Amino acid sequence: MRSRGFSLFAAAFLACIVLSVTAQAKDQAKDLVLICDLKVTKRSFSASPLVISLKQDGKEAAVYDPLIYSIYGEPIPAGRKADDSGAVLDWVVKNYRDPATGRRANFAYSAKWNRAKGTISVRSHAQGYDNKPSVVYGSCREEAAPKAKPGKKG
Repeated sequence: MRSRGFSLFAAAFLACIVLSVTAQAKDQAKDLVLICDLKVTKRSFSASPLVISLKQDGKEAAVYDPLIYSIYGEPIPAGRKADDSGAVLDWVVKNYRDPATGRRANFAYSAKWNRAKGTISVRSHAQGYDNKPSVVYGSCREEAAPKAKPGKKG
């Protein structure tokens, strides 16, 4: 049975990742955090929620979701290209172990965020396997990263 909206786990996970991502961005007053709710299916390689941190330098980004959390425990860097409507990101989740089969795979992702519409599309595929890429869609809301408190070091 699928639940509508966020489950209790998703809400708790979201709180943890927002704190983690915003803590990493605390020295950059104008960094932007996107919290994206993806419409995932059983056949997609994506997980929701997806949290994206866009650095104010326009070049750096980091991503975090339940899959990344289970492997790394912290956000991972993402490649970033400027786009007239928002941003295009790419990243790889390495060494994911399928709990059902024990097989390992690397998953490559690319995402296109449209700032004006508040939407995102995420394309993913398992590298080294003969499969079709999975594409999921969702919506994102923007959160400003908190400013660092004067005199405190992270």
